[in-house]
Order: sequence, then C-alpha cells, then structure tokens
Amino acid sequence: MHWPRQKKKKAEAVAKHAELTADHETATADLAKVRAEKNPIDSSLRRKKKRPISQKLLKKPDYASK
Repeated sequence: MHWPRQKKKKAEAVAKHAELTADHETATADLAKVRAEKNPIDSSLRRKKKRPISQKLLKKPDYASK
C-alpha cells in the first residue's frame, strides 16, 4: 500500500517519464527525417554484406552436409 507522499512522488515520476519519452520520440522522428533527406537510398534496400562461409567451417564434415 502506498502512502500519500509516495503516491505523489510516483505520479511526478510517471509524468516526467512520459514527458521524456515524448521528447525522445520526437527527437528520433526528427533524426530519421534528417537522415532520410541526407541519404535518399531507402535503408530497407541496404543490406548487411554477407560474409562468405569460411573455409575452416566448410572443412568440418557436419557443416558442409547441411
């Protein structure tokens, strides 16, 4: 059971957290917009370079059979 003072502190903390979260979301959105303007290539099209399977792994019999 929370006492009145704790309830008040909790309410303040919740309000502050909500405010910070909103600020962060707007900042993230702004950053995404800026990045999109700077870099027209859609990020979904860019993929991580796939590394070739190392020769050491290929030599292991159980790996090559898969």
